[in-house]
Amino acid sequence: MDSYLDSNTNKAIALQAELKGSEVKPNGDFLDITYKEKTLSINATTGAIKQPLPVITAGQKAPATSNAQYKSGNYTAVIPAGFKVSNQPGESSIETGLVIKDDAGNEFVWIPVGIPRKSDSSKTIELSRYTFGSNGTPTNQDSNSYFEEEPRETGTNNAVAKNINEFISKTNVAGGFWIGRYEARTTSSTARSSSSDPLTAVTEKPEYSVYNYIKQTDASAKAIAMYDENDYFQSDLINSYAWDTATLFLQEYDNRTGSNLTKYSWQNSINTGSLLATGTVSETNKDKICNVYDMASNCYEWTTETSSDSNYPCVRRGGYYYRSFYYTSSRYYDSPTSAYDSYSFRPVLYVK
Repeated sequence: MDSYLDSNTNKAIALQAELKGSEVKPNGDFLDITYKEKTLSINATTGAIKQPLPVITAGQKAPATSNAQYKSGNYTAVIPAGFKVSNQPGESSIETGLVIKDDAGNEFVWIPVGIPRKSDSSKTIELSRYTFGSNGTPTNQDSNSYFEEEPRETGTNNAVAKNINEFISKTNVAGGFWIGRYEARTTSSTARSSSSDPLTAVTEKPEYSVYNYIKQTDASAKAIAMYDENDYFQSDLINSYAWDTATLFLQEYDNRTGSNLTKYSWQNSINTGSLLATGTVSETNKDKICNVYDMASNCYEWTTETSSDSNYPCVRRGGYYYRSFYYTSSRYYDSPTSAYDSYSFRPVLYVK
C-alpha cells in the first residue's frame, strides 16, 4: 500500500476496488481507505492523495508549513503549524490538558472531541451546545433553535463566528479544537481603565493583564486577527459549541484535588471582590481544570452565540469577580455596545 502514496490519481482511486476487505470512511473532504492497518486519504472530489501529517512528541514543534499530529495515550491531537507541544509536568497529556505555545509565548489547550466520557464510557464527548442540570448532567441542545449563531439587527450588529460550519466540520475531522488557556490578555501588564482606552492586540500570555472593557464586536475582531490568515489554522472568538463542549470535557476530566468539589458546569465564580489583572492564575484558590483557567471566574466572557432577544443579541458566559453565584455554564444576554471592567473574552483555534 505504501507504493500508492506517490502513485498517480487513477491508481489511488482504483485502490478502493482492488483491495478486498478494505474499509472506507468519510473524513471531511476525504475518503479514508484502511487496509491491513494502513490508511490512505483521497480527496472525494479531486482524487488527490492527502499526505499524512508529521508526528511530533512533547517538547517538539510543528513545522512552519504544516500542521502536525501528536499522540497521547489512546488519543491524538492536531498541532497547528509553528506551535510547540509543552513538555512541562502535567501539560503533555490530552486527558490532563494538552498545552501548546507559539513563538511569542501564547498558550492554548486542546479540547478533544469523540473521546469517552469518564462518567459513562458508553458515551463520548460530542461537539455540540449543551445545557447542564444542577447535578452537572448535560443535555444536548444542538437541534434547539433557541441557541443560535447568527447576526441580529439592533442598530449595531452582533458579531458571529467567522464560519461556524467550517469550525464544526474541521473540529470533527481533527478530533478537537484549541481554546485560550486564559481569559484574553492585552499586551500590557496594566489593566485597562475604561472602554475608551486604545485597543491593543490580543495575547494568551499569563504575565499580561486581562483584556477587559471590550465590546463583543471588538472582541470578535481581535480574536480573528490574532493570527494572520493562513492555510493551517484559524483563530476566532469562542463560539457556543466551543464553550459548552469545553465545559463538558473539563467536567468529565476534572483533575482538581480536594473533597466536595462542585461539578464544573456549576462551579461557583471565585468572589475576590475586585478584578484580578492576571486572573486567578496567581491565587491560592484557582479556577483551573486541565490547565484551563477562569471559565467560571474573574470576568464574564463574550462568545459568538446569539440570544433569542433581538434587543440583547450578544451572549456572555461564566461568572465574574464580585459574585459567587454565577457559574461556568451560565448564559447572559447583552448589547453589542456593552463594555465593562468585568467583560473579557477567550480566543479559539481550529485547524484547517
